[in-house]
Amino acid sequence: MKKNSIRNSLAFAAMVYTTIGIVACHAQAELDLIELSNKRDWVVLNELKAAPPDEVVENKCIKVPHKIGGSVEQDKFLTYAYNLDDCKRGFVKMLVAENGSINLRTQSKFVKNGIREDSWGLCQLHRQWHSDIVDDPRFFTDWKWHIDKCFEKYKGGTVFYGAFKPERADMQLTWNNK
Repeated sequence: MKKNSIRNSLAFAAMVYTTIGIVACHAQAELDLIELSNKRDWVVLNELKAAPPDEVVENKCIKVPHKIGGSVEQDKFLTYAYNLDDCKRGFVKMLVAENGSINLRTQSKFVKNGIREDSWGLCQLHRQWHSDIVDDPRFFTDWKWHIDKCFEKYKGGTVFYGAFKPERADMQLTWNNK
């Protein structure tokens, strides 16, 4: 009960996110503006979902993220995430810091008392707190749905510890012109 109370207080009291590597906190009063922004983002998202599955994700930004030594598929995931956040680097950096392999099926490598943490995916959602998402079969099979859910949590105030360590991402990413 105490953990839920603390978690809910954090979620409503402040929204933590990174923008170009700087951690910023927003008070409750600004959450309404973010909610309006999300509605606009969903319009863009729905247009992207209408594209054929084998089509390359078009980047609306001047720069595009590339994982150093990464695959075309990993770059596609990162470009999609970059577009969702209106060409801000914070969401992409958080994904890379949380899950360096940019793999939908990655489980956390953190072990405590001999038990491996039950966190999964690109943004390492913990099953205890996000079972509605992690237990949905689309989480491991539909990469756009997966990234959309991570973005919802990111914009909604979920605290991602990778967001506090953008230097993890900086060593794995380049930002090139289209």
